[in-house]
Amino acid sequence: MKKIVDFSFLCDGDYEAEVFSDGVNADKEATDYKREIIRLAANDKKGNCNVSGRRLGGADLSRK
Repeated sequence: MKKIVDFSFLCDGDYEAEVFSDGVNADKEATDYKREIIRLAANDKKGNCNVSGRRLGGADLSRK
């Protein structure tokens, strides 16, 4: 099931999200993960399962 994250709760501006997702061997190796930086704005909607096709592990958001 695809989940959509609506960022309309953010104030106007540009943001960067540091996203951690499972690596291909995450089911066998806990240290297998991928780190990505994605840019977004308050009017964006992102599908979390589209982050490199991996399961989303967490994210940190900062304003730029």
